[in-house]
Amino acid sequence: MNKKIIIALAFIFSLNISVVFFWRQPFLLFCIFIVLAFIKHLLSPIRRELLYFILAGILGTGSECLVMYIGGNPWNYANTTFFNFPIYALSLWGFAAISFLTLAQGLSEKK
Repeated sequence: MNKKIIIALAFIFSLNISVVFFWRQPFLLFCIFIVLAFIKHLLSPIRRELLYFILAGILGTGSECLVMYIGGNPWNYANTTFFNFPIYALSLWGFAAISFLTLAQGLSEKK
């Protein structure tokens, strides 16, 4: 199996585990995602990774906000700190995007 695939899957798994254990501490979770994104960058860098992280964070949270507004609040968060969203939503969307980009790169590489 390709190194990038293993790295991406490990970080996607760590993203989910972090949410399960730390969802009640939004700022801590925000910091965990930033640190994990930096470690992921050191292990498997992507060109313009910071740009993708920031854009995905803003667009992902913005899209979720739009869905929440148009859909009549189909779900809600226990700890909201940023426009009715937890602060970690920005870093969650960004971290998910760069992790899935790494996974896509790993899947598209030829052996």
